[in-house]
Amino acid sequence: MIKNKKILSICTTAFFNDRGCHIRILKVLKYLTENGNDVQVVAYFFGRNPDNFKIERIKKFLKEFDPIGFNPYKFIFDFQIFLLSMRLLKKQNYDYILAFTHEAGIVAFFLKLILKKPYILDYQGSLSGELSSSSFIFKISPISSIIKIVERLVERNSSYVIYNTYFNFKNSSVVKKYFFDDLFDFFDSEIENSIDSSKMIRVVWVGVNTKIQNLSGFLDIVERTVKTRKDIIFEIITFPVYKRNVERFLNFSDRIFFHQKIPFEKLPYFLSKADICVSTKLDSTEGSGKLHMFKKYCKNIISLDSKISRELLEKKDIAKDMKEIEKRILEFSKC
Repeated sequence: MIKNKKILSICTTAFFNDRGCHIRILKVLKYLTENGNDVQVVAYFFGRNPDNFKIERIKKFLKEFDPIGFNPYKFIFDFQIFLLSMRLLKKQNYDYILAFTHEAGIVAFFLKLILKKPYILDYQGSLSGELSSSSFIFKISPISSIIKIVERLVERNSSYVIYNTYFNFKNSSVVKKYFFDDLFDFFDSEIENSIDSSKMIRVVWVGVNTKIQNLSGFLDIVERTVKTRKDIIFEIITFPVYKRNVERFLNFSDRIFFHQKIPFEKLPYFLSKADICVSTKLDSTEGSGKLHMFKKYCKNIISLDSKISRELLEKKDIAKDMKEIEKRILEFSKC
């Protein structure tokens, strides 16, 4: 990776926002700063500022909210990101632009055309794949074809592409590429060493409330399980928490707990207390920082079979389908 350079990092996100690709961004930025690079971050107007990072945000537009997946407002936000990045690039002599996700890569592509500044793309999943999972509109030709062309254009014009899954890395035809493994050593200090002596079995699920994370399928398992097993507690850490989901389990509020988005540095505490950590994420082109954290902090893991789980986990941690996940939870015993 590059060292001792001046970098403008474009984050078309609410960095730092305690979920998803924000953890990946944080880890890459920490790695870069530890290797002598001077990094200026550009991000949306909401989020929180991690210590020791220079962050400049676009001006607030309408209201503060946290869009999950595709949202029309993001076109406005990204245009603001483009203008702010243009101003900073003209003001200071940056060596590289670092674009997190293809969305930021599109901004960097136009900045390269105008200002001749090279950019590095941090590949966090296929643009076409992610959009098609959010709406059927993006599956329709020629829209899907245009998205794929844009995706390839952004990759081909980058100086370097960073991958965090080996199957993406090995299948990429990009000449200049780097494999960056997601590690989470900077969370260690947050874990308490107390022992949970409860006889209750604690099952933890973590993920953004989107189709690809498959929370709805997991909640069906939860509903059936709590009716047959009274020794299991479910902790569901997700965002957003919909009122209908909470109301669905009001009769089991002593054993089913919904946690809104929590500070990610606190997540190891929940994971280390769990008897089982469950991932029901459907197959995706992007990496999974969550599975890296499960590997490091969880006693037992059950993950739905996918490219990512097969790459990161042992065979014993992978379930072929949702029925097997349910069966393994029901069969689990602390004794």
